[in-house]
Amino acid sequence: MFRFLKERYDKYDNWFNLEDEMRNYVLKSRFTCPSSKRNDLLYYNDLNYYLHFWMTTFGYITEYNEREEYNQDKSNSLDSTVNPHQIRIPDRNSVAYDIIKHIVLNESYFNQIISFNYTKLSNSLHCVLGETIGFNQPQFNIKFNQLPSVQYLHCNFNEGKVILGIEQDIMNKNHHRVKVPKAFSFLQKCNQFSSLSERQRAIENIVTADELVIFGHSLGIADADYYRPLFKDMFAEKPLQERKITIITRDNNRNILKQIEMYAEKDIFSHNNYNNIRYLYTDKKEESKIALSALFDGVLN
Repeated sequence: MFRFLKERYDKYDNWFNLEDEMRNYVLKSRFTCPSSKRNDLLYYNDLNYYLHFWMTTFGYITEYNEREEYNQDKSNSLDSTVNPHQIRIPDRNSVAYDIIKHIVLNESYFNQIISFNYTKLSNSLHCVLGETIGFNQPQFNIKFNQLPSVQYLHCNFNEGKVILGIEQDIMNKNHHRVKVPKAFSFLQKCNQFSSLSERQRAIENIVTADELVIFGHSLGIADADYYRPLFKDMFAEKPLQERKITIITRDNNRNILKQIEMYAEKDIFSHNNYNNIRYLYTDKKEESKIALSALFDGVLN
């Protein structure tokens, strides 16, 4: 599987969807072996053991390597004594940094942050808050405790274990669900969740939210279970409630619209709630900064 993924990485010469390609490997593979709960656990532990190496190889994780270098270089600096969550902020001109800064300045805007990522977002929130008001300010801890809680849906590397893999039934390119061969049952996310109630809570938070801001997410097949109930209800004949959705993405990406239509199971253009979805494109940097400020300021005012 690693060789297969490495070939994909070399082919695309850029970021690719790791879980999608794991699914493609399972769909194409003729590999068979006896499966048991014991084997599943052993294989899953091996997967987790190598995962950091994998994700570093494929360019998904750089933060931890950079942080080690940073700590070695700055061991006697002011940063290491003042900031207990040392982290290198790679690009202060990025939209991601702007979003985090808006969150720490307007801590009451979000009730909940759901992270699909594997790095600890609260470290970044801590760091940006410290840069904004000063780590040694008396109100720092109060402000930090007022920030919205972060739910790490797939755990994070700080916890020593992450959840990565495929669905219980995988979808082929014809959008038909097929059973996962027993040889690959250890890859199924449903067997890896430390708490299925945590997953269910995330789905409920997404589906019942009055307003959602989705950043850096392709709405891909791997996370269909979280988004399908949302869009299916949103474009139903009698939706449970109206909600606003802002999707922050790189450019005018037709794939995201196709995913929404697939989850809604209907043509969404003619539906009234289509106007409740707006897009913020990060390739238009100046426009996105203005739109991002308006997104936060509009509610606060």
